[in-house]
Amino acid sequence: RECEIAIPPLRERKEDIPEILNYYLKLHNEKYTELKSFSPSSYDFLIEQTWKGNVRELAGVVKVVLQTTTSNIVDVRDLIKVMKTTSNSVIVGSKVNLGLNE
Repeated sequence: RECEIAIPPLRERKEDIPEILNYYLKLHNEKYTELKSFSPSSYDFLIEQTWKGNVRELAGVVKVVLQTTTSNIVDVRDLIKVMKTTSNSVIVGSKVNLGLNE
């Protein structure tokens, strides 16, 4: 027997994003014995994105930013740098102050 399970896209499940972020953050910190975290504005920024690639795209961005950011706290600037180079997403920033001079 087959069973079809419909899972809405991540853009329709924004409330799941913090839990997904914390999952990948915990994996990273345990694997590399680090104590990295996301700033509150980073959570807001990531929740605001459309994530056309769903969880796989979000996970990819999170993994790269945690590996490339030298600070223990990931901020919005770090995320934007990674997303511009690794993601096909359009970066949305209408509700979050990006703090950029561009």
